[in-house]
Amino acid sequence: AVIDPAGEDVAARIAALTAGRGAETVIEATATPHVAASLPGYVREEGRIVILGGVHGKVEMDLYSRFQKANLTMVGAGGPSRRDHPHDSAADNFDVILRMMRAGMIRPAPVITHCVPYTEGPRMYRLLMEEKDKVNGVLFDWTGCR
Repeated sequence: AVIDPAGEDVAARIAALTAGRGAETVIEATATPHVAASLPGYVREEGRIVILGGVHGKVEMDLYSRFQKANLTMVGAGGPSRRDHPHDSAADNFDVILRMMRAGMIRPAPVITHCVPYTEGPRMYRLLMEEKDKVNGVLFDWTGCR
């Protein structure tokens, strides 16, 4: 389930979805320190927190009361883990992903919000850092956007 904290009560929605037990896994994708700090309150005991967003800055949290006592696991998803892929080398995994894209098994087009020449790189990275609501996926095209 995707929960929009701007439009709904996060704790109430998670309680409703899990019959009050808490989520087994929550994924932080906002890159916001105070959101990351709130996640232990939404996960069941022995649950898992995945930090997907690039959280910059300090995250203040009572590790003992909110994390250790509940025996939670926190995973940083800054890049792919070899355990999550079929092959041991990044090159082999990259090849598999490209073959899956060619076969139509992975379709990146729905998440691409911008198709720009490579010269727009600095502007796109600035948007990704400063105006996350305006950009999702960027395709740098060296031949011209279609």
